[in-house]
Order: sequence, then C-alpha cells, then structure tokens
Amino acid sequence: MIAPGWEITMRHESSRVEWCVLGALVVALLACKGGSGRRGDAGASSDRPKGEPLTLSWEQSYKLATGTKAGATFFATKGEDKPVLKLQASFHDFPKGTKVKLGTTTGVVGDGGYWSTLLDLKPAFLGPSLEDLKGPVEVGIELELEPPGAPIAKTTLPAQNLKDSLRFALIKARDGGLSFGTNDQPSGKARSAAVIAGYSDLEFIGSGKGVAEVDWVVLAENRQAPRTTKKCTFKEGPVTLQVFDASVLIFERRTGTTVEEQVLKASEKCPMFAMVNKAEKTTKNTVNIKDVVAWARGKLGKAK
Repeated sequence: MIAPGWEITMRHESSRVEWCVLGALVVALLACKGGSGRRGDAGASSDRPKGEPLTLSWEQSYKLATGTKAGATFFATKGEDKPVLKLQASFHDFPKGTKVKLGTTTGVVGDGGYWSTLLDLKPAFLGPSLEDLKGPVEVGIELELEPPGAPIAKTTLPAQNLKDSLRFALIKARDGGLSFGTNDQPSGKARSAAVIAGYSDLEFIGSGKGVAEVDWVVLAENRQAPRTTKKCTFKEGPVTLQVFDASVLIFERRTGTTVEEQVLKASEKCPMFAMVNKAEKTTKNTVNIKDVVAWARGKLGKAK
C-alpha cells in the first residue's frame, strides 16, 4: 500500500530528489511490515527464535554446533599454562543466562555470551587398556544447555583424542609425580613403563593392563649439541650430518623419583633418506624410538 497523497512515478528524466523520496518510502514500508526488528543484547545469539530448542550436532569430536552462531569446543590440556589431564570446555555466543551442565559441573553464561570450565579427565583414563589410550577414548560426559525461555538440549561428548594430553602429563610427572586417584598404588616390582621419545611417540611396555599399572616413565630427549658431524653425499650434493645422542631418564611415575639415567648413542651412518636444512645444508641422526624401547624393556625386565 502507498500512503495517501503519494504516488510512484517513473520518468525518463527523474530527479535525484524524487528517487531519494521514493527510496525513503520503500525503506519505511519494509520497516513497518517487518515490525520493530531484532536487537541483539551483548553476548546473545540472535539467530534462534525464542522458545525453540537448540539443535546439537558434532562437527568434530572437539567441536559442537547448535544450529545457531553459538557453539562450543573441547580440548584435553597439553600446555604449560594449564593443569594436566583436564578438559578445557569453552562456550561462545550463547544468550546471557544460558544454563550449562557439563558432567557434574554447572554454570551460567554471563555478559559477552562466553563461559568456560576445566573438567577432570583422570577417570576417563582408568578404564581403557594401554593400547586403547593411543586412540579416541570414551569420556562418558553428558552436556545440557538451556537458553532462556527454551527447553533443555542434551548430548553426550563423543570419544576424545587423549594421547597427547596423557603424553604431556607423563612428561610433567618428573616434576613431582602423577597419580590417577586413591586406587593408583605401586606394586612390589615395576609392571609397565611408558616410553616417550621424539615429538609425538608414546609406547607402553611390560605386563600392565591399564594406566594405573604404569609404574615407570622412560623419557628420551636429544642432547643440546651434536656429538659429532660428518659429510654425507645425497642426490642434491654434499650435506653435513649432525649426530645427536639422547639423554634417557627413567623415573617413577607417581613420585618423579629418578630410577636411572643413561646416554644412548645415535647412529653415525649416512642415512638412505634425510630431511635436509637447505639453508645450512645439514641433516641429523637421532636415537630411534625402537632403540629406546629395547633399552627400556631390558631395564624393566631387571627391575626388583
């Protein structure tokens, strides 16, 4: 409808003023038809009609979608700035007042639409076998979300990749030990060891069935300087081979007490294939994790 006293005309030589008036009229009519519109409060998700439940789906095992711009992420801690074996849960762009229940932890989204928490993951490590801990692990954590004026939406966290978090926690155990709870008790003889070398390797040796029976941690780290260097010739030309030995430390997992230290030597043979630093024309040999595992297995077999 056109307001009384107005008409829309179109001439070959329309003036700019006429078109501006017409544009203003159309905008006013659209605004009237659309009502007052939506005005999002700070931190409120404005793309979900009030009263409708959230639609929860998992884009990745660590990433939750809701059918709106709101979402959440879940990561097992593995950094110096966080406590070990925790689940960092972060919720963003939720309406202020949204209630969150994650496991036994509860919270309410405040200004800014953001809420986060750290949840203890240690119970999740006690059930799986040592081999299973290298892959995704069922954590058994329930999640409930209740935006203001809407029904509760529920989901269960999918299996989480916890290997890197466990690896980091085992390394940190040398600074004072790592316990998985009151039922995590040592035996008369070391049963199993976690062997850590390189950037992501994690191996388990021995007779232990679960993480609570991992009595030792075997940590191999490259020494700061190469023991020796030599020239190797590859297809691209001569390259300097740097030979880095490894300092290997065995310590008790629950206390961090040192059991034994030793230096394992890396091979001095020119490798068949190598990663070459083109700027410096260097490559390096380090101790293979298989050699660290073999050495650790021998020590574990002699444990008293």
